[in-house]
Amino acid sequence: MPSHRTHKIVTKLILSEEYPDVHHWIDEPVKLLGFQHRVLRHSPLELMAKYGSDPKRLAAAVIHVATDFAVTEARKELRKQIRRRV
Repeated sequence: MPSHRTHKIVTKLILSEEYPDVHHWIDEPVKLLGFQHRVLRHSPLELMAKYGSDPKRLAAAVIHVATDFAVTEARKELRKQIRRRV
């Protein structure tokens, strides 16, 4: 799971702003659910319901979810490569 720092950096690179409130809202369930928190607040429907009236915050939310996915997939691939070498 990428850190909030990573989320803010990626969002700032793309949107020129960090939107920490968006990242905080999306990941708030991690306190109760740990890694499984992605079952909440990570679907397009939930993001539209929360940020549909604010296109920049909606974009920040989509970037957050895309970053989560990209980092998770990259880590899975790295683990596969490491296992192949052993």
